[in-house]
Amino acid sequence: PQGVEILDVTIKQITLPDDIQEQMSQKTMVISQNAEQRMQQKHDMQVLNQTESIKTLKQAISEEKMELKKDGAQKALMERFALEEEKAKAEAVKRDITTQMAVKVAMVKAESALTVQRIRDTTKLETERVKEEAESMARVTRCEAEAAVKEMEAKVNHKCAQMQAKGEKALFRAEGISAPMNRALNEFKTKLYRLRAQDALASNEKLVVTGTS
Repeated sequence: PQGVEILDVTIKQITLPDDIQEQMSQKTMVISQNAEQRMQQKHDMQVLNQTESIKTLKQAISEEKMELKKDGAQKALMERFALEEEKAKAEAVKRDITTQMAVKVAMVKAESALTVQRIRDTTKLETERVKEEAESMARVTRCEAEAAVKEMEAKVNHKCAQMQAKGEKALFRAEGISAPMNRALNEFKTKLYRLRAQDALASNEKLVVTGTS
C-alpha cells in the first residue's frame, strides 16, 4: 500500500476565538472580585474582633477604674493614662490593618487589570499577524496570477505570429502561382478591347483613313 505516514505532530501556535478570550477575561475579573470580597470580609472580621476587643478592654478598664477609685484618685489617674495608651495602640493597630487591606485590594485590582490588558494585547498582536499573513498570501497569489496571464498572453501572441507568418507565406505562394495567369488574362482582355475597337472603326462609315504613321 502507498500513502503518507505521520510520525509526529507539533503545535506551534494556538489562537483562541474572541468569545473564549472574552470568557477568560470575565473569569479573571470574577476571580479578582471574589478575592477582593474575601479580603474585605477578612478585614471586616478583623475590625469587628478589634472593636470587640477594645470594647471588652474598655469594659474591663471601666470596671477596674471603679474599683480603683476606692484606692485613691492618683491611682485612678494612672489607670486613665494607661487606658488612653491602650486605646491609642488599638487605634494604631486598626489603622495598620485598614492600610494593609487597602494595599492588598489595590494590588489585586492592578494584577487583574494587567492580566486583562495582557490578554487583549496578545489577541491584538495575533490578529495583526494573521491579517499580515493573509495580505502577504493575497499579494503572492495576485503576482502569480498576473505572471500566469502574461505567460499565456505571450504564448497566444507567439502562436498568432506563427499563424500570421504561415498565412503570409501561403498568400505569397498563391500570388506567385497566380501571377502568370493574371498576366495572360490581362493580355487577353487587351486583345479583346483592341478587336472591339477595330470592329467599331470598321463599322463607322464616316471614318476616313488618311495615312499611316
